[in-house]
Amino acid sequence: MAFGFVRNLARSSLIRTTLVYGLTNGLNRAIPFLMVPVFSRILSPADYGIVAMFGVIVTIVSVFLGFGSLSAISLKYFDRGQIDLPAYVGNCVFLFVVSLVVLAVALFAFSGPLERATDVPHEWSWWALEVAATTFLANVLLYLWQAEQRSVAYGAFQVIQTIVNLGLSAWFVIVLRMGWRGRVDAQIVTATLFAIVALIILVRSGRIRASVRSDYLKSALNLGLPLIPHALGGFIMDTTDRILITHMVSVEDTGIYSVGSQVGMAVVLVTGSFNTAWVPWLFERLKWNDEQIKRRIVVFTYLYAFALIVLALSIALISPWFFSFFVGKSFMSGFKYVLWVALGYAFNGMYMMVTNYIFFVEKTYLLAWITFTSAIINVVASYFLIKLHGAVGAAQATMLAHLCMFLMTWAVSARVYSMPWSLRRKT
Repeated sequence: MAFGFVRNLARSSLIRTTLVYGLTNGLNRAIPFLMVPVFSRILSPADYGIVAMFGVIVTIVSVFLGFGSLSAISLKYFDRGQIDLPAYVGNCVFLFVVSLVVLAVALFAFSGPLERATDVPHEWSWWALEVAATTFLANVLLYLWQAEQRSVAYGAFQVIQTIVNLGLSAWFVIVLRMGWRGRVDAQIVTATLFAIVALIILVRSGRIRASVRSDYLKSALNLGLPLIPHALGGFIMDTTDRILITHMVSVEDTGIYSVGSQVGMAVVLVTGSFNTAWVPWLFERLKWNDEQIKRRIVVFTYLYAFALIVLALSIALISPWFFSFFVGKSFMSGFKYVLWVALGYAFNGMYMMVTNYIFFVEKTYLLAWITFTSAIINVVASYFLIKLHGAVGAAQATMLAHLCMFLMTWAVSARVYSMPWSLRRKT
């Protein structure tokens, strides 16, 4: 019966939605992926390294923007019958504005140390804040579309955004020869343009309304603030590799590592697409509290985990061939990172399958302990493995940290929400 459930699942709206997300996310990732052979012949490894570190600044700023309220919007969408959802979204945007002011002051105070840590000129850190802020506003619309299961609109918005980003990047880097600055300028212009589009859609569709309500602010903070340590731990896991390679090896090696990581992260094409469709589908069925459906979901989860391992190994197997044909000579050594990065993101995909139960019961504060523990594992393991194996040690440490995060999250989710992980039938 469980495998019959999988067959029915394959014919369901979940899989159709996943295929839509997969197609659009595939295009979204394939377009920059196909530009690697071009950019890797024009940009130097050092240029790639600076672009990667600019992304690090954007990521750390994004952790604190809105005090985690984006996740609150996703969760409260399913309670829209009990709340004024447009007003709730408006209160989350109010929190975003407050956080933006706080971050601007912090950036002014620490711009010098930030430049020394990342090798990104301090004046560009302000543009990183701008990219993070405009991306947040666009994500408000995308999070709502995901909850509404509007996969076509969600995907089209992202694909068009990527095309504009890469088109501008090609113009700035290839035609105007602006180097790494051209790649960053393209991100700035694109993020700003699509934030404006998203705000227009939000206002005209009535999905957002200017409002300040203490109960909504409290609710958003209660759901969002516990996720900041969780997101910060995730940031540490996602950026420790590049930061330590930059300082323990070289910024050039960071650039080569970034190209190798981009190939290994092809796993995210599957995990990101599927999870985007899976979350609203899963939450709806968990509300039914049907033991038979839960058991079938567990079987599917195990099959999905096995498929991710096979996918990661397959990507690693073909990566030397890909690098020999498509990547500039300066980046040829990047294939050695692919196996570890691909396995790491396969474990991350498994983590996403089990963390949803913690979100469902709104015990997001538990995730902070998990991600911070995983981040500590990543930092310590990265340091010693880089000492032993060079830059490839960072990829190995990242894989280890994602594995630990998956196992810890699985254990916690099993305690806070009952699922038949043993597959034993109740008597």
